Amino acid sequence: VTGRATWVRLRCPRSGWQQMSGAAASLNGVATGEVQRPSDSLVGALADGAPLLLRSCLCSYTTLADVCSCGQTCKEHHRLAHEQKWIKHCVLSGNVAGQERRGLWWRCAGVQEVADHWCARLSTEESNALDVDQSFEVLSARALPDGKVAEIERDVHRTFPTHPRFSGTEGGVHRDKLLKVLRAMSAAEPDVGYCQGMNFVAAALLIHLARASDAFWMLLAMIQSCHFRHIFAPGVPLLPLRVFQFSGLVRQRLPRLWRHLKDESFSLDIFAHQCVLTLFAYSIEPDFLVYVYDAFFFLGWKAVFRIGLGLLASLESKLLGMSIEEISRFMHQCKRHYSPGEAGASIQDRLRDLLKFKVSSATLDELQRS
Repeated sequence: VTGRATWVRLRCPRSGWQQMSGAAASLNGVATGEVQRPSDSLVGALADGAPLLLRSCLCSYTTLADVCSCGQTCKEHHRLAHEQKWIKHCVLSGNVAGQERRGLWWRCAGVQEVADHWCARLSTEESNALDVDQSFEVLSARALPDGKVAEIERDVHRTFPTHPRFSGTEGGVHRDKLLKVLRAMSAAEPDVGYCQGMNFVAAALLIHLARASDAFWMLLAMIQSCHFRHIFAPGVPLLPLRVFQFSGLVRQRLPRLWRHLKDESFSLDIFAHQCVLTLFAYSIEPDFLVYVYDAFFFLGWKAVFRIGLGLLASLESKLLGMSIEEISRFMHQCKRHYSPGEAGASIQDRLRDLLKFKVSSATLDELQRS
């Protein structure tokens, strides 16, 4: 029925949708032996709700490519796609297909511009035309300061040790890929270097992009275009602000939990550090984390705050019954804070639960000024 409704709305203009609504009601009457003309108010109500029904059907049950294609079928759909933000609803419903993800992340983070700049720069330095893969290999082979490689290697072996990509016979291959990504990152951005937490972000990218070159360019674009330069740089200069903003949002949106944590003298800094430095890789399983990254690349930092609030809200009932010692032990020892819910819960329901809090730019600016 959902697919039929979507197909009808795609093929029919507004007046056609009204006709189809009336026809459906008449057919229902035939089935019950009570054929009658639907009221004008019913037809009008169906017609008025048709755009929302269309968005719900498209964005909840089709892929990003389908949504984009449907937005180009006619002027009416192009207008609705823009006004009702079809692409946003599709992304936040968890309907980005695996083969679409690289293109979405690439575009949202401005990866191509970053890669083109570095390919041109390295081609000049090497006196040879280099593509993205060759440029990555050049950077990953460059020497690093004393002790840096050993530090990276140590953290690589601690990254997702139980995930299939980093354990067993296959694990060694992917650990080598992760090491190359982090070495190339340190060589490309010596002022940033390597920071703990970067390994988890890089590993999550590697799991879902598969190619080490793609994971590297994505991570480099995050450093250069998504403010992570100031998260990972020595002294983590942006981290205190992000933690302060998050704490302020918890005080506003989860006041009962905030008062309990304050009464127990527990600082939210530990939880916020984990969320920001690893971009939730410490708190959410990698297989579900990919949908969180979809939201981050599409919404930016607002997604980090929204998902952080959603995570704490999911833990609220548990934390409210804990003492300071229990809270501290839980936050330090529990590596997966988010339980994805019941086995039957859909990805869409889980994302909706995590993103249920709205965070505006004005609110973040106000917290920054305070």
